[in-house]
Amino acid sequence: MRITVKTMQDRNSKESRYMKKFQKNLRKMLLKNYGGCPVNKERITAEINEAIDALRTFDPVLDWDYKPLCACEIMGCEMPHNNIKQNRLFERNGHLLCSSWETDEDDITTVVEGYEMWLLEDMRIVFTYFVRMWAFDDEDKAAMTYRYALGKKVPEDMEITLADILDEISEQAFNARL
Repeated sequence: MRITVKTMQDRNSKESRYMKKFQKNLRKMLLKNYGGCPVNKERITAEINEAIDALRTFDPVLDWDYKPLCACEIMGCEMPHNNIKQNRLFERNGHLLCSSWETDEDDITTVVEGYEMWLLEDMRIVFTYFVRMWAFDDEDKAAMTYRYALGKKVPEDMEITLADILDEISEQAFNARL
C-alpha cells in the first residue's frame, strides 16, 4: 500500500516538474495526432491548451494511483492466488488515461478488443492493444486481459476523439482531488 501525504510544499517542489512534464507530453501527443488541417489548427491548439491549463492544481504523481502494466492479467476470482499478473510491458507502473473498443449495443459480448492510452510514472504516454474476456457466474465475474505494447504512436484504428480524451483526463483529475 502506498500512502502519500500531500502538502503545499510538495506541490511547489520537485513533484511539480512531473506535472509540467505530463502537460508537455500530453500537449505534444495531442497536437501531433489531433492537430487536424491547418485551418482548424489554431482552434484545436487553443482547445488543447485551455484543457491542459485547467489541470494546474493537479499533480499526476501525487493524485493518481499507478499499477503494474502487464501483458496478461486475470482478475476477479474469489479463490486466493487467482488474481494473476504476468510479464510486465514497461519498467514503470502505469495509470489508464482512456480506452476505446467497439461492440454491438445489442450483443452481450464476453470478448472485446480495443486500445488503451496509459501514463507511465515517468510521465511518458504509451498505447496498448488489448483483448478482454469475461466469465460470468451466478456469484462472481472474472476477467482475463491480454495486452500488447504499441509504444508512443496513437494507433490508427483507435476511435477516440480529442474531446473524449480531454474530458476523460479532466474527469479523472477532478475525481482524484475529491
